Order: sequence, then C-alpha cells, then structure tokens
Amino acid sequence: MACAFDPVKKVYPGRQTWRLKVTIERMWGGVFPLDEPAKPFSIEMVLLDSEGVKVQASIRRPMLKKFKDLVVEGEVYKMYFFGVVRNLDCIGVLTAVYAEKRSVRDGRTTRVVQMELLDDK
Repeated sequence: MACAFDPVKKVYPGRQTWRLKVTIERMWGGVFPLDEPAKPFSIEMVLLDSEGVKVQASIRRPMLKKFKDLVVEGEVYKMYFFGVVRNLDCIGVLTAVYAEKRSVRDGRTTRVVQMELLDDK
C-alpha cells in the first residue's frame, strides 16, 4: 500500500507526523556567525511539492553534520517526522537586491547588501 503524502499547503505548527514528498528547489547557507564564518547556523531551502506549493525550510546547526552532505538541490526527497514553526520574520516581499558594499570603520570591515522590500499587506 502506497504511503500518502501531505500537501505543503496543509502543513501547520504543532504536529510532527508530517509526510512530505518535495523537491529542493533552492538551497543556500543560512546565517553565518562573525567569529566562525565557516560554520553556518543553518542551511536554508525552498521546498516544492507536486502541487507547485513552496515553503522555506531550515536544517539547524545541531542537525547539519547529519544532513549537510545528504541533501542536494534539485533532488526529490521524502521527509518524515520533523518540526514546523510559524515564521513571523516575514516583513515584505523582496523586490530588489543591490551589489555588496564594503566599509571600514575603526579597523573593522563591514559588508552591506541593500535589499528593497515591498510591504506584503
């Protein structure tokens, strides 16, 4: 008997018995600490299900060693038993990203990337 998968649009926080079949559409290193830039806090991904619905997902630092070499952008995965949290960080729709600028102040170099957001309300 085939295992039924949950559609991404039905996923909500508080339950950990989800079953997803998704493609990793995009994958990138998440936030990097300034003192250890080679050790990211997370790997961020955009997952795409068979209905064309996308969701952002993260592999956090405690699980990076286990999964970082197993997940590949463009591949299809079956995912089971994972946590879901509400993302309250969304403040708008990203409409532009400008070139990186560097500035030096008090002997410290700061890299700045300017982004333009459109209010999503």
